[in-house]
Amino acid sequence: MSVFNGRFLPDHLRPRERRRRPRRGVIAPATLLAVTLVMLPMWTVQRVEVTGTEVVPPEVTTSLTSLVGHSVLLLDLDWVRQLAAGSPSVGEAQVRLDLPGSLVIGISPQAAQGSMQIGSGWHAVAPDGRLAGPVPAPIGPRLVGFRRSADRRAAFAVARRLTDATGAGVDEIRQVTPADYRLVLSFDGVDRAVTLHVGPEATTAERTWCRTTKDHGPASDWADLRWSNRMVLRGPDSPPAGPGVGS
Repeated sequence: MSVFNGRFLPDHLRPRERRRRPRRGVIAPATLLAVTLVMLPMWTVQRVEVTGTEVVPPEVTTSLTSLVGHSVLLLDLDWVRQLAAGSPSVGEAQVRLDLPGSLVIGISPQAAQGSMQIGSGWHAVAPDGRLAGPVPAPIGPRLVGFRRSADRRAAFAVARRLTDATGAGVDEIRQVTPADYRLVLSFDGVDRAVTLHVGPEATTAERTWCRTTKDHGPASDWADLRWSNRMVLRGPDSPPAGPGVGS
């Protein structure tokens, strides 16, 4: 009898119909894998553009350009930046990845605070006292006799102190002893250089000389200002300083 037809059975006793899963759920991952395999060669570094190569050694440039063919997905931009900025002559390195595969690297030189002669050439000196690579001509102030970065950094502080106090430019600063810096200053409108001996810290004599010079111009072309209780001056027609003065 048709009374036993499934239509008269309670819902929980009726046989469940088997549903077919849509085929697209199986096809989609396979399609995605195929597309990925086809496009995988495109996700590599195809071109490396480096500007500022004259700032870094040739081997750094070679290492950067050898990244052609490297996987973009595995490329560490921070590592590339550190590689480009690892030389003391580099002030800043910027790295940009332009998809699908262009790596753009810009290298800027370290800002020079002064220069120092090494051998027959000149090297820039960064504000922190580090040597910052060769330069074609000296950059003022010229540093003489400074072996350590910390000493060169201290020399810049002394040069800034004298510039701020007098308005003059510092052409050269030499370390005679740790307590004796010899500076060559140039003043606008004055056709002669002025040589000063100062210490690491400003003394009363130095402050007095700087204040008078800023107001009235340099009255002498040589001065020893290392002492608080005395000031030794020498004009253009004065005899050379004695051996204890540090000429």
